Amino acid sequence: MVLHLLTTIGIVLSAYGGAHLAQPESAKNNHAKDNTIRKVGSLLLFLTAMLLIVYAFNTYRHLKALPSSLLNHNAIRLLYFAMLALPFTAIRATYGIVYSFDHSSTVNPVTGVFAVKLVLIFFVQLLAVLALVIGGIVTRNIRTENKSISSGPEYTRATSSEPISDPSTKGLVMDQYGVEQGQHA
Repeated sequence: MVLHLLTTIGIVLSAYGGAHLAQPESAKNNHAKDNTIRKVGSLLLFLTAMLLIVYAFNTYRHLKALPSSLLNHNAIRLLYFAMLALPFTAIRATYGIVYSFDHSSTVNPVTGVFAVKLVLIFFVQLLAVLALVIGGIVTRNIRTENKSISSGPEYTRATSSEPISDPSTKGLVMDQYGVEQGQHA
């Protein structure tokens, strides 16, 4: 939820500041203020990309700690594809910061060098989207696998964020993510 909010605020600030920079400066339209707003938006987008990388590696660490009998293999595959997209997202966010702070014509997305436009604007976004789309296609049956793992009578689903233990689950405990842990409570 926090990452969604940071992303939304970053996009809104970057778009607002950038759109006002395209208009002539006037008493109502202050370019210095608009430039600062765009910089803050770019920094928020970069911060979000870094937080996503930390979150993805933390999720990976938690998933790898699960016993293989409880592991949803499609979830791991989807995480791999998301982690593959994250460096490209970080590169694009870094370019946004560079452009916000450096106003040279070489990094400008409109008048800049073709290689900058091709690689830093188009190519990195294309690779990130391709990684996510391919990951979605490869793991399209993620719910089916999840149901087949937890459909046995010894497994139950968590309905709240609290860990639960039930004598009928033969000592299995669910963590806050609803994943059964093979530990005794």
